[in-house]
Amino acid sequence: MTMNLLKLSQQFKCTVGGIQKRVESATVYVVLIFHDHLPRKLLFLEKQKKRNQLKLCSCSAVPCTCCCEVSNKVMSKEQATKILAMVKSAISTDTNTCSTVSELFASIGINQEMFELAYNIAGRKTQVVLKREITDLWVNPYNKNLLKAWNANMDIQYIVDAYACIVYIISYISKAEKEMGLLLSAAHREASKHNNVDVKGTLQKLGSVYLHNRDVGAQEAVYRLTNMHLKEASRKVEYIPTGDHCVRLSLPLKVLQQKAQSNELTEKAMWMTNHVDRYKARPEREPFQNMCIALFVSQYRVVGRTEKCAEKIQLQNNAGFVKKRTRSKPAIVRYARFSVDSNPEKYYQSVLQLFFPYRCENDLKPADFPTFELFYHNGQYELNGAVQYVKNVVDANKQVFEKDDEILSQVQHVVVDNGSLEDAWCEMCPEQESERLECQEEKTQRPVEPEEHIDQIPDLSIPSVKKHSFEPNLNVLCRSDALNLLRSLNSEQKDIFYQVRQWCIEKVRGKQPEPFHLFITGGAGTGKTHLIRSIHYEATRLLSQVSSAPDKLSVLLTAPTGIAAFNLGAGTIHSTFSIGTDVKLPYTPLGEEKLNTLRVLFSDLHILIIDEISMVDHSLLAYIHGRLRQIKQTGDYSPFGKVSIIAVGDFFQLPPVKGKPLYLENAPLDLWNGMFSKSELTTIVRQKDSAFAEILNRLRTHHRSTPLSLQDVKTLKQRETGETTSALHIFATNAQVEEHNVRQIIASCPEHICVEAQDYEKNRQTGKMQLKNGHFSKVFNSCLPEKLLIGEGARVMLIKNIDVTDGLVNGVCGTVTDIAHDKNSTLVKTVFVQFDDQKVGQNSRKRTPPPRHIIHSTPINLEEERVNSKGGLRRQFPLKLAWACTVHKVQGLTVKQAVVSLKKIFSPGQAYVALSRVETLSGLIIQDFADKAIYCRSNIQECINNMAQFSLYNVSPIKTQNSFSVFLMNVQGLNCHLLDLTASAQSFSYPCIAVTETWLPANVSGDSTHIEGYQFHSAPRCLAYSSENPLLKSIQQQQHGGVGIYCKDNIDYTILDISGVNIECMICQFNQLEIIIVVIYRPPQYCLSLFKKYITQLCNTLCNLSDNIFLIGDWNHDELKTHAMSMFMENLGYSQCVTECTTENGTLIDHVYKKMTSKYTINTQVMPVYFSSHEAIHCTFSQT
Repeated sequence: MTMNLLKLSQQFKCTVGGIQKRVESATVYVVLIFHDHLPRKLLFLEKQKKRNQLKLCSCSAVPCTCCCEVSNKVMSKEQATKILAMVKSAISTDTNTCSTVSELFASIGINQEMFELAYNIAGRKTQVVLKREITDLWVNPYNKNLLKAWNANMDIQYIVDAYACIVYIISYISKAEKEMGLLLSAAHREASKHNNVDVKGTLQKLGSVYLHNRDVGAQEAVYRLTNMHLKEASRKVEYIPTGDHCVRLSLPLKVLQQKAQSNELTEKAMWMTNHVDRYKARPEREPFQNMCIALFVSQYRVVGRTEKCAEKIQLQNNAGFVKKRTRSKPAIVRYARFSVDSNPEKYYQSVLQLFFPYRCENDLKPADFPTFELFYHNGQYELNGAVQYVKNVVDANKQVFEKDDEILSQVQHVVVDNGSLEDAWCEMCPEQESERLECQEEKTQRPVEPEEHIDQIPDLSIPSVKKHSFEPNLNVLCRSDALNLLRSLNSEQKDIFYQVRQWCIEKVRGKQPEPFHLFITGGAGTGKTHLIRSIHYEATRLLSQVSSAPDKLSVLLTAPTGIAAFNLGAGTIHSTFSIGTDVKLPYTPLGEEKLNTLRVLFSDLHILIIDEISMVDHSLLAYIHGRLRQIKQTGDYSPFGKVSIIAVGDFFQLPPVKGKPLYLENAPLDLWNGMFSKSELTTIVRQKDSAFAEILNRLRTHHRSTPLSLQDVKTLKQRETGETTSALHIFATNAQVEEHNVRQIIASCPEHICVEAQDYEKNRQTGKMQLKNGHFSKVFNSCLPEKLLIGEGARVMLIKNIDVTDGLVNGVCGTVTDIAHDKNSTLVKTVFVQFDDQKVGQNSRKRTPPPRHIIHSTPINLEEERVNSKGGLRRQFPLKLAWACTVHKVQGLTVKQAVVSLKKIFSPGQAYVALSRVETLSGLIIQDFADKAIYCRSNIQECINNMAQFSLYNVSPIKTQNSFSVFLMNVQGLNCHLLDLTASAQSFSYPCIAVTETWLPANVSGDSTHIEGYQFHSAPRCLAYSSENPLLKSIQQQQHGGVGIYCKDNIDYTILDISGVNIECMICQFNQLEIIIVVIYRPPQYCLSLFKKYITQLCNTLCNLSDNIFLIGDWNHDELKTHAMSMFMENLGYSQCVTECTTENGTLIDHVYKKMTSKYTINTQVMPVYFSSHEAIHCTFSQT
């Protein structure tokens, strides 16, 4: 086909086939179309200005009725539309018998002239209309020559102006998919149901559906632009699930809700029908009776409810219809493959499920066969009247699908053993590889072209791109700091700490405990932050052992606000999980690109700690749940993706700014009530002012109906001093804060300036951003102020999270030290702020060093935010004056001194939060004191009381009367763990403390090992061996090892010295009790046969000294794997007393052997400790 587009102006003459016409004073597009395969030529002259058409047609073979000039008859648009509808109806009906266009027009009472006139009036744009025969009406425009070269579908469309050309290209680039169209239609119908949803709201919902339900990757975009096939396969592939608990798809939520309302929802009725359900419901006739599921799925496809097809087969139990694949080959079956060596039972179960005919699960393993393997090898099955072995039936069906299985397995083993051949192509085609290398070398020798300069205008500003990123872990404590932290835990904190630690240890041991959901609460000064720092350190240390990489996060700290996150060394919830500030339900899933990043970071996450939980609402908690489910990719609806949650906070503080607090029920999605268990801290541990902390705790739970105690009122009124100070002022309302700040900046900064925000809007003509005259009247989701009063010496607060890891977070305060202006204008370029905490902004100061006279100041630059839905931008410094702040702004902040005004308190908990911001009572100044302003919400305590109690780990040993107790511990270095040993053992006042692996030299000072009230005796490794055996000599020269024993001053005991023992041991005889306790440490490299020899000699010697002998210590022999040592000791008359794991790794290597008379009974209890990989053993010797 040849097509020419000519633009003619003014007057012209056109002659086609002897017909001459004149068109005057008009811009006309002439389209000449030559159809080589048609017996006629068609010429359209289309007049654009008045949208009327002058059509000339020359036909050499047949008479033409459309070569006349259209007359200017009067016709309304309604009549024209009606005529075109009649034409469309006539050509669309199946009963149309017309063979020519004239017959068609005559059948509906019109002619060619009326049709053209109607088309001109009803048409909105210039179009080309081909004159076709009725028989060719539904044939796409094509060209004979092109069709020979391009053997595929052809649909040539005519383009008559530039706009049509653009629309044609864009329509193919952004061609909609059927699924997306259905999704948008459903969203539009849903939005139209509500009368109060205007057009703008409807479009917003449609846009949200489109943006959040379809993300196109780079590869897919290229495929779509180039019109390549995204998916192409010659055969269908079907997956068959096997095993006991297969992942299934549930019915839509709306359907489940309807079934629940009609009481039809059962466990079986909530799932969609899958391949297994259809197979079990197959007809009870041939060929289905003896057909396995693999053959069924491969040869039969599912027929949709609305699909019309012949020969479809109905399944039983309303499982739908299937039809045999006739047009395509049988589908390829995919399934999970198990190893017959490592998982034999799963292997034979899957093989039977796939290739053995069955109707119910019991057919795969009858009651006579305890395992699938036995049924596979020994079972029999009646097939076509003959009894055959199950193995033969399965293997025959399996052979159909697993062709060349042995050869493919051998190939796989070869690839695994030898690796992939990366240079195989180079070896096969050396000429092409040589050419490629020459091209690379030539490319490196070319001169580098200078980059094009890009103007820094608002809509083309280029953000700084980080080539690499390094995220430091702010919570890494050195071992000594961590031990100091753990050592200071009180009994309440230890119970919670050890319960979480025990859960982590079970994870390390591979037991897969159920996730827990813990809520830790308590008043001011009860050590909540102290506890979660301890839990974070210990849980991270333990769970790192089961992580896939050393730098993987297993425990994550988060907080809802920037200031709370910085104080804890954590990240904010929103930035950590890529959650927007405006959180609304229903949940919006995260896109694949960001989701993959989070999966890399948090794939090994086991525990999530959320601080300041009182500021989290139900919607935000639901988003945390959704993100964790996406990250962990759990196949079920387990809460939080099976990640354990520790929520820390105080509901008596201020609730969330938006949304309802978590303790309130009846939320659309409630993941708090009934899910979390509480553990409340009540002991005051604040060292600076415990009396003030007790007052705050009474104010925390004070009800409005109950008067405050006279003593508390008196104490608080004494702080109403009336003194004037520059300390932080805390008010209830924004108006009070603004009034105080303006008054202070006028008094303190006489040369202050007003920084106007720069608002940008899009130019409708150019589409570029331009500076707006004035400011936007309405601003959404932006904290940047319209005007900022500022000056040197002004107190300011950061109002936006810029860098949480650097401490530049919303809420940090400081003083302005300098204001830098732009060199080419009077605009302020940078504000330098010296923050109260010198740690804030350290990294920023390293990147951009400030001037020398303000070396500790941090540069604060202009920030940019979208402020409306039309793309409007605002540029302003993220600062505000901070001589005064609202109570909501200071929650989570701790200062040394503050002035608190109780005037205009309007919500419960406000006064308590304001008063508890200072560390001590002496740092508090009160204005407008009113005891009625101090009250809490009445239902908080009731809601907390209704929560389930978190089960705690009891770390206290069992006390009995008339008993003698020994504390056995592998300290792994006595010098470095002396304080921890003292804290762990002295709480119970043990008469005897036995320690192994003391790591002490021969001469040790008494101060480095002294415990008040105890005498210490050491047996170091260097003095333990006297044998000439080479193995023992080599052990003696090594470091570490050694044992020791602490005995109370008031205990009558004797240290026995037995020569030639050749065992690292300490022998102590308690005279009054007639007991001998031997503390033993056996190094791992000590040969077991040699050790047994010397332990036998020792036991024979001890038998002559006492009837009650106890051998305790670290024997480095796991009794849970083999009982060789305990059986050996039984032959010597000793029995093992410990039956639990004694190390973090789940081994039992700390032994307690007894040989005694009926005078004593012994009980052992394994107790957790934090400073060693071994647990402690509490041994109690009771007299009968």
